[in-house]
Amino acid sequence: MNLELDDDQRLLKEMVDRFAEDTGGLDSHRAAARTAAGWSENAWQGMADLGLTAVMVSEPAGGLGGGGAELMILGEAIGRHLLAVPYLDTAILCGTALSAAPAPLRERALGELLDGSRRYALVTGAISDDEGTLTGKAHGFFGCGTAEAFIVDTGHAFYLVDAGAPGLSRAARPLHGGGTAADVRLDGVRGEQIAAGDEAARLRLELRDRRVAFLAAEALGAAEGAFEATSDYLKTRVQFGKPLASNQALQHRAAEMLVEIEQLRSAAILAACSLEEPVADERERIMAAVSIVAVKTGRFVAQQAVQLHGGIGVTEEHAVGHWFLRLTAIGLLLDGVSATRTLAGLGGFVAAAPYWEAAA
Repeated sequence: MNLELDDDQRLLKEMVDRFAEDTGGLDSHRAAARTAAGWSENAWQGMADLGLTAVMVSEPAGGLGGGGAELMILGEAIGRHLLAVPYLDTAILCGTALSAAPAPLRERALGELLDGSRRYALVTGAISDDEGTLTGKAHGFFGCGTAEAFIVDTGHAFYLVDAGAPGLSRAARPLHGGGTAADVRLDGVRGEQIAAGDEAARLRLELRDRRVAFLAAEALGAAEGAFEATSDYLKTRVQFGKPLASNQALQHRAAEMLVEIEQLRSAAILAACSLEEPVADERERIMAAVSIVAVKTGRFVAQQAVQLHGGIGVTEEHAVGHWFLRLTAIGLLLDGVSATRTLAGLGGFVAAAPYWEAAA
């Protein structure tokens, strides 16, 4: 299955692929992973200068109003070329959330996000909300360790909080493949409300769907990169006087990798095309199914790539090891076990109740 692109989307893909190829890669990813932030400041600012931070922001909020196709283009390129940037957490999740903020707050905060001058991260947790005074503990992922502002999801509302606000503290920890997560503590911290009530509930679902669609696309790009590197290795590595690729058993394993990747491509396209699905339960069912496929394929392709490369596949000096780490992290973020339970409850791959009980 292929995603049919219009002329504007093809131009975007060419630009994104060229930028990611020039800016990303193994050396850049290794260097970024060793920094405190865990991602490349130069690459992030380059994306902002090209206007890529605005792609998924709605047009009324000053963005380009991109949809599923644009999201997939960006995710696939970032995954394939190991581009170390907090695009999901900052540009997509926080950009989408700030688009829903009241006009004065939106114009100020979103402008700083789009020009790359301020780093945002989304955190969630058990937060009590006393008319905008927040207390509790929240958790965040990639980029949270060095974010300059947080969007806090209390479960009932979204608030914008400055990272330097009195009463806020955080404990950062490194992540697989670079970047930092953080536990954020809030003790009577004042926040600016972005959305509450029904609008917050709608926004939460939109963030969930965009997150799954992007991670599926990024997993596809990483899996493609790992497969291409493995295929090249099998063709060039000579053992006992002949290339490894001449071994039929290894050909079969490479073919299985390709089949899995094509299944993931179909799943990523389905997620991208379902962002505007009007029926909430159907959209949730699709995103759960896509999560399961992305976790399964990512694990299989990453493991096969490492095994076919041998010991060098798990080293920091080889790109396959970095794709392995990122695909593993994506699998943890998508949480295939929870997705399977969700899908079963919605009548997906299997029914929530055995068929003999359902018939009764």
